[in-house]
Amino acid sequence: PVLFAEKHTADDGHHCDSLAEKIIDDWLNSQKIEHKRNIPYPEGNRLTADFQVGNHWIEFFGLAGEMKAYDRLLKQKKSICRKYKLPLIAIYPKDLFPKNHLAEIIKVQ
Repeated sequence: PVLFAEKHTADDGHHCDSLAEKIIDDWLNSQKIEHKRNIPYPEGNRLTADFQVGNHWIEFFGLAGEMKAYDRLLKQKKSICRKYKLPLIAIYPKDLFPKNHLAEIIKVQ
């Protein structure tokens, strides 16, 4: 696996790092859920969250369990969310493929 696959542009013009992020962005847009992309985490360490909806942080952890470095990054992001009490919605490949389960996972407006 590659850390960032082919880039895609979502229907609302947001630049996405993967097809999965585009699927999430397009779903948020289709549900008329206002969202932001690539939100910097606190602590100024260059980490960004994939999406923000209200006060919820949404991450697509597409390479979880595939790469040790990626898993360390995933743990770091989860730790920051706990430390700053940032509500995190974690999305994994099984949540998108073969069937999209975003309506069951993302329950914020």
